[in-house]
Amino acid sequence: MSLHRNSKFFASGSILVVFFYVILGILLYFMSGGYIIANGLFDVLYGLDASQILYAPIIIGLAGIGKAALNFRNESEFAWERGKQIAIFIFVGSGILLLGLFLLILIEWIVTDILIYLGGICLILSSIAYTIGFFFLQKQLASLYLKRVIVKYPKHFLSIGFGVQSLSFTLFFISWLISNEAVAVIINIIGIGITAVAIILLSIGFIPINIAFRAYPHLVENEEMRPG
Repeated sequence: MSLHRNSKFFASGSILVVFFYVILGILLYFMSGGYIIANGLFDVLYGLDASQILYAPIIIGLAGIGKAALNFRNESEFAWERGKQIAIFIFVGSGILLLGLFLLILIEWIVTDILIYLGGICLILSSIAYTIGFFFLQKQLASLYLKRVIVKYPKHFLSIGFGVQSLSFTLFFISWLISNEAVAVIINIIGIGITAVAIILLSIGFIPINIAFRAYPHLVENEEMRPG
């Protein structure tokens, strides 16, 4: 039963993350695109609004994947030797992301640049933690792919995607620090383009995870179903 339950964490979590990342990207671009270009991402993320709320299912989906990876360490067959590493970095990334969003929300009541500094740094660090966690996940899934219990795996798309996301957050943070408005606008435009690339990479990476973990428990339990 735990095999099927944990596989559902991966399958449903991957869909949650992809769906809400795409919605988040569309919302930020089409509803606040001009504002992002002129003022940067962190001005858009001030206070509690739809863009903040959309991070909740993303964090829930990622945390579910981390929990499942930790549980897979205890499976009697095909135990995940990297499950703890995957879980630690995903949980750390989720915790830092929550802290960063909380600090940015606080600006609505406590107006200080310190909260923007800390919130921006947290967003960057959370993406770096996710990058490491999904690097270990790729290694784990590659091993399972060789054992023919994973039909697809994301290669390095997820770790690269979160790495690219950390770069986009860094650019937005730098643009917020720069006083030259023309330079800041150029950096924001580059940041928007890099954010789009990150969302595409994450979508390419999470879709194979959804496919793989729909089949994973059946392939583990039934050797005859495994691809030749």
